Amino acid sequence: MIMKHITRLIRAEGASLKLLICGLFLLSPSLAVMAQTPATAKIVFTSKRDGNAEIYVMNPDGGEQLNVTKHHAEDYEPAWSPDGTQILFSSDRGGRFDLYLMDADGSNVRKVFKSQERRRAPAWSPDGKQIAYTQGEQGEEAIYLAARTGDAAKKLTDGFSPAWSPDGREIAFVVGGLSTRP
Repeated sequence: MIMKHITRLIRAEGASLKLLICGLFLLSPSLAVMAQTPATAKIVFTSKRDGNAEIYVMNPDGGEQLNVTKHHAEDYEPAWSPDGTQILFSSDRGGRFDLYLMDADGSNVRKVFKSQERRRAPAWSPDGKQIAYTQGEQGEEAIYLAARTGDAAKKLTDGFSPAWSPDGREIAFVVGGLSTRP
């Protein structure tokens, strides 16, 4: 079934946000756009092969697959930091989906934000200084921007699934349609 989504771009800089609107028809209810290749040859992905959603890294040829989360919680939506040293991901390990950060080998896992909110779909800015993400309950989701430390979070607009432009000046995201998050 074809679903109609509206994709918007917002300017990530400046006090006023200019919305650029374009229609997008998708065969899938979700949108994932990579703005920039991280500085690593490894691929990061989620798999449920062990009975729950875990984050794995592997070589581009499919070799050396390694479970880096090894946790009973559901871990989704991994995103490499631009320098390839860290992975930002969403997990319900605190009882509710929120954003976590870990080193590329799965060590040093920590919660990004001090407060407990439903946060999903993280995306690194190309310079690695900020993250865009979806916050809110399904149907009431909004795009937020924060420092990589979780500080200075601010709501940008309603929508979900943010993706940065390669130059870091705009963020594409989806509004309308269905959000199919676990």
